[in-house]
Amino acid sequence: MAYTEFFCTKGASASDLNGGGPRLGTNDAPIYTTANATVAGGALTTVVDNTANNWAGVLVDDFLCWDTGGVKEIRRVSALAPGGDATKITIASAATAGANKTCNVGGAFATVDFAASTITSGTTNAAGNYPRCNIKVGTYNEQVTIDNSGFYLIVYEGYETTPGDNCPSGTLPLLSSSSTAVAAGIYGANKNYQWIKNLRIVMSGAAIDGIRGNFNYSLFENIQIVATGNGYYNVGYSSCFNMTVESCGGEGFWTDSHFMWHCVSLGSGSWGFRSGSSGTMTCIGCISANSQYSNFLIGGQVNSMLGCIGYGSVTGSGAQVNYGSWGAFVKNCIFVGNATLGLDFNYAGMSGVEDFNAYYGNGTNETNNALPNYTNAVHPGPHSVTLTGDPFVNAAGGNFALNATAGAGAACRNAGFPGTLRDGVNVGYSDIGALRHQDAGGSSVYIPLGGFIVR
Repeated sequence: MAYTEFFCTKGASASDLNGGGPRLGTNDAPIYTTANATVAGGALTTVVDNTANNWAGVLVDDFLCWDTGGVKEIRRVSALAPGGDATKITIASAATAGANKTCNVGGAFATVDFAASTITSGTTNAAGNYPRCNIKVGTYNEQVTIDNSGFYLIVYEGYETTPGDNCPSGTLPLLSSSSTAVAAGIYGANKNYQWIKNLRIVMSGAAIDGIRGNFNYSLFENIQIVATGNGYYNVGYSSCFNMTVESCGGEGFWTDSHFMWHCVSLGSGSWGFRSGSSGTMTCIGCISANSQYSNFLIGGQVNSMLGCIGYGSVTGSGAQVNYGSWGAFVKNCIFVGNATLGLDFNYAGMSGVEDFNAYYGNGTNETNNALPNYTNAVHPGPHSVTLTGDPFVNAAGGNFALNATAGAGAACRNAGFPGTLRDGVNVGYSDIGALRHQDAGGSSVYIPLGGFIVR
């Protein structure tokens, strides 16, 4: 996918008076600078370089920044030398008129927050490509408020050396702050169509969340969070992929209507994963360990857990399917070492299905499906098993891969749903749990929870 590229870096010449992209100069500096420009104002306005340097090196689709009474404006160059006058360029959108402006073309922004306040879904090049803000590896001591959204994606993406490289060494750009000025490391109120990926967020201010807001139709990917408040708190309709929340003072993930794929909550001070009372949450291949309360708290409607792990809840269950939940679907999950129950279905006004799950070492009971006095009911399947040992390689050390011990990890291998597909020909070799085991001599291939190989 082609993007309209912007940049944030920690280079010495990065500045929130730069144009942000799409081209970077030496040491993140602007491509062109003039301290004496006149902006005509209005739509398709012209900008005159009064020093007559004729905008040397500037190209169509470059972005420039100028300051009008303390208000910085970012505009795209749409044409060069209108009417044959080389001292002028044309700007593609409306601008505030004024003279003697400092104008920087290109160059990197210094803060992610400024980029988020400036870039909109309409900040595109002539081809109309979506905007992407490339955030280079470094430490950004700030909190970020997402100010803009629309009906097209705005992408904020961390990178190491080349935009789009997905941080191959595993080092991520760091948002770090002890401030309490904003409720979260990344905050947005009613912001839609955001794609935020490849970041580490560490918030040490009292009761500050990692990510918080109402983000709809958005995607959060490859993000690590440590926060004193909640890790991820989003009441919107969005998806999370490959996120890890560690040692948060509040809830690991609080969602309303979300799709959660391969997300991990470790040591939450509350619940690991929690869905709102009126929303839906689907967890696939997720792991929650050592939460103060239940590792998963499922409320709302039509919630599903497939191939998840609930481990070591301090005072609660591996997963608690709450009152008011109907259509809950729990399969291919492992519940180990939780204080009360492995899987707790004992609530009025709910219904659900559990099967192909594995239990070991939970408190008073592995499951509680007793609902003799309720209209709705839980329907346990015949394939769940109680293990005779811990199934994990080293859960205390954070390794939830399946061991090969008989009656433990071995009993979860190739034992999951669906097995043979309905066509009667293709067979799915799926494990119970979030991580697919590797056969001896096999390649290091990660097949997501319940994923299967068709042979």
